[in-house]
Amino acid sequence: MPVMRDGGRHAEEMRSIFIKTGSVQAPPKKPRAFHLAHDASDEDGGRHAEEMRSIFIKTGVISQAAGSAYVEFDKTKVMCAVYGPRQGGGKAAGGATNEQGRLEVDVKLATFATPGARGKAGQGDAEREFSTLVLRALEGAVIAETFPKTSVDVYATVMEAGGAELPATVAAASAALAQAGVAMRDLVSACSVTRVSSPASSSASTSIPTLLLDPTSAEEGASDGGVTIAHMVTLGEATQVVVTGSWDGDALDDAIQLAASGCARVDQALREVLRQGAEEAASLAGAAAS
Repeated sequence: MPVMRDGGRHAEEMRSIFIKTGSVQAPPKKPRAFHLAHDASDEDGGRHAEEMRSIFIKTGVISQAAGSAYVEFDKTKVMCAVYGPRQGGGKAAGGATNEQGRLEVDVKLATFATPGARGKAGQGDAEREFSTLVLRALEGAVIAETFPKTSVDVYATVMEAGGAELPATVAAASAALAQAGVAMRDLVSACSVTRVSSPASSSASTSIPTLLLDPTSAEEGASDGGVTIAHMVTLGEATQVVVTGSWDGDALDDAIQLAASGCARVDQALREVLRQGAEEAASLAGAAAS
């Protein structure tokens, strides 16, 4: 019998993906959109456990930036801007010049992003750790040799934390970098899986672990383990794997494979949007030349 989440979705079903974006390398114009329907739905409108929440992405939201993106993973909202390449990067330890460029990432968590008060010191620690995780997810894809002795700076703000903030931020940064024209080996998609335990029966003392794709903040809070991967789908390479909790080998592999399936679906939608934007840019360029 399928395991259901609160709200009526099975524990291993992805949700629909909706992405809306402006031009990739052309002046601002009508945004492009792509909708990828989920596999199944319940009569009460709930989502299954392998179904991702809706995703909304729009690029070109900050006119002063080289590239920018706004991302929603349901209630999780992230704004990201990319600046550069600009002078000041490419410095190695001791002030020596590095022929390779440098990627910098700064993530801020808005004071209103989560309920309850947070001290500035704790918030700063969380932001530094978060920034490091996003940097590690992106640096394996960005080709730093293409902007030597300079830096590309990524600034992201988590405006609302509704679960899976790291994947949403990686998606926003990847979209913003692509719009900025930064050379990358591949797009980076990210996805999370959380493990929750439910009683085998109303009278049983044992519990059955269930893997939930793209968890909400409530599902993350009820979990006893989680996996987040950042994945270059076309190359088949993971740029980062973040694991919390205790896992055996088979269970961890199942969680990674489930997260990778979520990355693949996000990547598919992203590529379709970028393709449409590139075709529109080429059409506009041809019309201007004629």
